[in-house]
Amino acid sequence: MKKISSFLFPMLIGALLGFGLVFVLPRDTNVIIFGVAFLLSVFLQLILHEFGHYLFGKMTGYSFVSFRVGSFLLLKKDDKLQWKRFMIPGTAGQCLMKPPQDKKPFVWYNMGGVIVNIMVATLACIAQIAFSDNVILSNFFSGLFIAGILLALSNGIPLKLSGMPNDGYNVFYMLKNKSDLDAFINQLIINGEQTQGKRLSELPATLFDVDFDDDLSNPQVCGMLYFKGLYLQDLGEFELAQALYTQLIEVPTLHIIHKNELNCERIFFILLSEEHSDEIEKTYTKELQDYVKSTRSYPSKQRFLYAYHLLHEKDEETANTHLKTFDTLIKRYPFTGEIEAEQNYLGMIKRRSLLHNQPQL
Repeated sequence: MKKISSFLFPMLIGALLGFGLVFVLPRDTNVIIFGVAFLLSVFLQLILHEFGHYLFGKMTGYSFVSFRVGSFLLLKKDDKLQWKRFMIPGTAGQCLMKPPQDKKPFVWYNMGGVIVNIMVATLACIAQIAFSDNVILSNFFSGLFIAGILLALSNGIPLKLSGMPNDGYNVFYMLKNKSDLDAFINQLIINGEQTQGKRLSELPATLFDVDFDDDLSNPQVCGMLYFKGLYLQDLGEFELAQALYTQLIEVPTLHIIHKNELNCERIFFILLSEEHSDEIEKTYTKELQDYVKSTRSYPSKQRFLYAYHLLHEKDEETANTHLKTFDTLIKRYPFTGEIEAEQNYLGMIKRRSLLHNQPQL
């Protein structure tokens, strides 16, 4: 199924682009004008897609948590809107909301972005016909139509794109399995509480009531196991967290971002141990190094790099550079609860460094 979808989807996108170029674009299309219009249209449809999640989420009882396009994040904390900078690799945008307490609606919230993309694309097609005599407007509406259909298909057809499950994929699994729906709802609740500045250790243990006996073919369940590991880690249950990470990392349905995050934590715990093993070199692959680089604006990655260079590379100068970067990042990082936890980990790194540097008697 995965091989078929990965083969057919590019063909479908190519066919759609071909259809758009031949039948939708006006005959007097200016390549430069259309190119600019299409890029602008993709950006607009992306914003509209996330707005669709917000709109249909509000209609079904969800409350606003955050709205992100690229690295620009608008979040609500203490009933006030704040602008922050935050980026998740492999995602162009995200609208996160907190579900209502008395019910678990999910279809409209998840598919709201696709619905809005289709609606706007339909209106754009009508507008393109109406303004066919205007070169600029006809090119713009043609681009808006094609961009809208592309986003609707890429998010509506159940797929994993670059390891990321799309909206249709999430809905497909949640319709099949209640445990997947419960995991999805709990992750939204956790995100909402983290946005308010809470640490994972401050949240109810019932939110993390998931185990390896659950259906691990569901990506949302794997996501909750990932959060359970971080929850145990934040509680100081490091051995339990490490054991969970070691088992979870082998699950094929684990989200690629979660896998990279867990590998960073596994290396971190090895660095804090008395003996460094070859496991560090095996785990810290080029792929993981690229991920760490792409998330270097996260305080957790500067903490990781501080530990890596101080304890493994024995490069105190480079380590201190990451420590200074950490101090700069926490001033504007949106999730304040994480900062407190990360500062505790820095203390552990410094204590381990002092032990390593003590003279042997």
